[in-house]
Amino acid sequence: RQVTWVVARLVSAFGLLARKKESRLQRRATSIMATRLTHLVERFGKMVETAKPSAGISPDAQPALLETLHQLLHTLSNSAEADVKEVQPKVEQALTAALLAGPPPPISRLVAHLFATVYARGARGTMYAMVETLCAWITNRQSPATSIGAKVAIMQLLGELGASHGVAMVNLLHDALEKLLRHTRASELPLRIGAWAALSAALGGANGAPTATVQEALKAMKQTLGERNAPIDLRIACLQCVAPLARDSDALWQGDMFDSLTGYCIKSCDDSSPQLRAAAAATLADLCVTALGKPFRTRGAGGKAGSKKGLKLFEGKKSEAASPIEAVVQAISSPFLRTGASKEMRTGLSRALVSVLTSIKPSELERHADFLLAQLLEMLAAPGVAAAGRQLADCVSHVLRAGLGERLSERGQQAMAT
Repeated sequence: RQVTWVVARLVSAFGLLARKKESRLQRRATSIMATRLTHLVERFGKMVETAKPSAGISPDAQPALLETLHQLLHTLSNSAEADVKEVQPKVEQALTAALLAGPPPPISRLVAHLFATVYARGARGTMYAMVETLCAWITNRQSPATSIGAKVAIMQLLGELGASHGVAMVNLLHDALEKLLRHTRASELPLRIGAWAALSAALGGANGAPTATVQEALKAMKQTLGERNAPIDLRIACLQCVAPLARDSDALWQGDMFDSLTGYCIKSCDDSSPQLRAAAAATLADLCVTALGKPFRTRGAGGKAGSKKGLKLFEGKKSEAASPIEAVVQAISSPFLRTGASKEMRTGLSRALVSVLTSIKPSELERHADFLLAQLLEMLAAPGVAAAGRQLADCVSHVLRAGLGERLSERGQQAMAT
């Protein structure tokens, strides 16, 4: 018994010593991290001051700034919250100076991410005043953001803060969305591209945009995508707002919003630019996936979801969809079977449909397998398939294999084969 008692005491003593040593090491590591954080903040502030921010950040200073920003981001993410709050005013001051210098996109992205990290790890009290200030700077002619690059960087920061902290400042974010929508009609092309990119990011954190904002965004989207000779970058940036806008709208299946958004994507799938066609196909897939998760309301009397009888896609008047899956398949297959549809459009639509089907849960896909199979086989039997050549049949076969057959269970594949 005495031996057991002595061994227990020794184990307890050694454990206490180990915990004390570990505690000392943790305090030492925390002290080193706090010292490193303070040093990085001071070094970054001096680098911004010497980089001639009034004339823009010089190309020679950009690599060193990027390296310091990466180090600062890593240190902020791993420092204690108390240490972050202590250096937060200096960090915000240095980042604001870099923002107003009109930094290039790599630096502006890191600056925006650093702002979001500071407000996540430190205090949020100054974030609300900062958002109000940023909104004033992109609309006021007498703001310190005199260059186009500075305004684009500010829009990027608004989008980042909206995506990361939008739930904590709903009213401010709605005001920021209105300001960004105004700049989608600006005369300067970089401002328009930056506004659409910021809108795409900010809408993800808006937790539901106001109806007036959604309607205004639809008008601006129609105007931008309908412009003649509009640059590809502008149209791609505009298309990237389609899925976030649908995700934040409660009226996607009301009126013609879904039809309008899918129409913008389908029209872009027939463009001469491969980049725009690829972006349009990806956007159409994201839009359809978003639509599948929204509450569905039919204009008619309604019907059972996933009807096995299928829809009339090419005979007379279009049938009314009775479920989201029917509406999505109809939106993609109708232009696919349109007379005169180009090979590029059919390729993009088939890619979009495969992306939609692969995003559906296997159990849901099994439930709709009969309906989907009937629709795809009906597309193969549509009038004009023979005249369209082998490409149409190849697209449908690709959807049957990659989108449906490979995702079904063994029993579902057997039912599909029979």
